[in-house]
Amino acid sequence: MRVGPHTESEQVALLDYCQSDVDALPKLLDKMIGQIDVPRSLLRGRYMRAIATMEHTGVPIDTDILGGLRAQWPTIPSKLIERVDPRGEVFDGRTFKADRWARYLVCHNIAWPKLPSGSLMLDDETFRQAAKRHPMLVGKWRELRHTLGQMRLSDLAVGADGRNRCLLSPFQSRTGRNQPSNSRFIFGPRCCGWRVALWSSEVLDFAPPSTMPYPWKAQPKQSTKRLRMHKQQCVRRRLLCWVVSSWKRMPRS
Repeated sequence: MRVGPHTESEQVALLDYCQSDVDALPKLLDKMIGQIDVPRSLLRGRYMRAIATMEHTGVPIDTDILGGLRAQWPTIPSKLIERVDPRGEVFDGRTFKADRWARYLVCHNIAWPKLPSGSLMLDDETFRQAAKRHPMLVGKWRELRHTLGQMRLSDLAVGADGRNRCLLSPFQSRTGRNQPSNSRFIFGPRCCGWRVALWSSEVLDFAPPSTMPYPWKAQPKQSTKRLRMHKQQCVRRRLLCWVVSSWKRMPRS
């Protein structure tokens, strides 16, 4: 099945295909009824109905800001790096330099784990743990590296109506949670748990309650732990707010 939009005949063919699956379900249920957990199956069915509503409704997007970010996307990473590392202590252009990072660690007397080869461990988890121990010295570098690695806009699926829609892939994770595309969904990456990337929050267009993809009162609430996390990530928020505000102030041709 190709990506839409589809012709009228293709739409009819797709509906007929889906109907054939539905027509076969009663016979399948007769064979499985003694082997399945009916209450939980009904619960999963109710959830699939909710998922269908969310996928159909989509998430409202501020297309003006999104268009501006996409237009400036090639320059945004460089601006972020210049903001955090104006003297080139760690970065060479857009490249994180391991030798410069090693000098930075020695200069600030920070112990850092190494690989069996003797090279520094530079994965995100190592940076995350180090940022907890040294929030002022490591925190901004971890947030910058993490932000640069998560900034994806080219594949974000936004329709002509300004709504972000993609397959939410329910029950795909080992724990049974949703596992939508990290690049096509505005709440990705790592969307399980509905974690909003701070840069993506800049393009969300929070519309009236009736237009949201799930009940307004059921909107995800920030827990105390999440609020603490947001405070710890204030460096990234300030950086990206600065980028967006800078774009808004740019003269239009």
